[in-house]
Amino acid sequence: MLAGCFPHDAHRRTIAQLIEGGTLGVGIGMEYFANTSADCDQMMQTGGPSVKCDSTRQAIGSVGVVLILAGLVGFISTISTAEDDSDNGSGSATAH
Repeated sequence: MLAGCFPHDAHRRTIAQLIEGGTLGVGIGMEYFANTSADCDQMMQTGGPSVKCDSTRQAIGSVGVVLILAGLVGFISTISTAEDDSDNGSGSATAH
């Protein structure tokens, strides 16, 4: 996460932003599936133990939260350390 800022390289910074966005998306997906309780409900109907199901769901939810936070913090650090690309000094908007 700390090596992903790349303040002087726009291409690497873009790749880092995409990876951080993907991490955020995976975390959200894990949270979505951790909050569905269809498997636990099915296990309880058949008389299976729900303790293992609940602990697995909590572990997946915790990993999802960590991925969401890592993606957000990484994205914010990449954006905040980037140089301003508009101050490059090129007079591209000059009239002839």
